[in-house]
Parts: sequence; structure tokens; C-alpha cells
Amino acid sequence: ATGQVVAGVVGTKRFLFDMWGDAVNVAARMEQSGLAGQIQVTKEVVESAGPDFNFERRGTLTIKGKGPMEVFILKSAQEPSGRHSELDRRKSNSSRALRAFSMLDNYHDS
Repeated sequence: ATGQVVAGVVGTKRFLFDMWGDAVNVAARMEQSGLAGQIQVTKEVVESAGPDFNFERRGTLTIKGKGPMEVFILKSAQEPSGRHSELDRRKSNSSRALRAFSMLDNYHDS
């Protein structure tokens, strides 16, 4: 998801970092309604990603709290060196992003 977020530290004895905003909620919904082993994104992400990324349209899904949304699956990305790389070769890079989204598991229904 794309958009503005607010981030901060919560707590006085045990500090936790958290993020809030519509973009966070949409990203969590993309992860919840996605396919195992795939990265699902919104049309806004596809439009802002640029030509180095290849997406496949999954269709229109009803997303909790948002309604119908057109969603896409990331199929491949081009390496900065110009070599074309399939998604499974990029798992080490994308897994960092997925771990960040998984931290939002407790936030999904907020």
C-alpha cells in the first residue's frame, strides 16, 4: 500500500514501535487476503512501482473496511544491474518486507 503513516514508540516500561494509518491497514489486508508465497499489492502500488517490476492482475477483491479493490501479484523484478530475476530468487530481499508486515498481525483488526 502507498500513503502516509504515523509511526511512534508506545509504552513506558517496554517500548514497542508501531505504525498507524490507512496505508498500514490496506497493507495488512493485502497480506491477509493474499496467496501463500505471493506478494499481493494494490493498483496504486503497481502505478508507483515503475517499469522494473512485473505484476499480474489477480482481480477485484472485497477488502474488509475498504470494499472492492483491484489487486495484483508481483511476478518478477529487475535487478539494478539489469539482470531479470524471478520472485523466488528475490526471497531474501522480500522476506524483510514480509517480516515487517507480519509485525502488524496484532494490528489487523484495529
